[in-house]
Amino acid sequence: MRTRHALPALALLVLATACGGDDDPTDGSLGGAPTTPQAPSSFLEAPAGTNGVLLAQVGLPDDPEAFEISLTTEDGRPVETVLPGEYEIRVSDPSRIHNFALSGPGVDEATSVSGTDDAVWRVTLEEGDYDYVCDPHPSMAGSFTVAS
Repeated sequence: MRTRHALPALALLVLATACGGDDDPTDGSLGGAPTTPQAPSSFLEAPAGTNGVLLAQVGLPDDPEAFEISLTTEDGRPVETVLPGEYEIRVSDPSRIHNFALSGPGVDEATSVSGTDDAVWRVTLEEGDYDYVCDPHPSMAGSFTVAS
């Protein structure tokens, strides 16, 4: 009789463990690891005393002239919302027909169109909306918000 009730109890224990509890660090909340590496960045915050790092890409690594532009975290998540503060933006622009231009409150940076630039910008992002674009091809664009 005892073993008949032990099996359902064991199944519930396994299910509860697999689903995680309140202290599961992978629930996607601030401070925990994201559940997937491609989840959008929401309120990215750098560790105390360090700069946040964002990666800007023009074109694709295997096709520099592709009509693609992106801004991601170091682990590849698209940037949508970040906290105000100091950031390092590492720009990879291997294209001779595109550029990467970033503008918003207190920021106006751009790589050249004809050159193939890798740049590192140290910027202070203030609350507000920011846009990035390829100047010759305005359909290549994105945006993100800085908010507390």
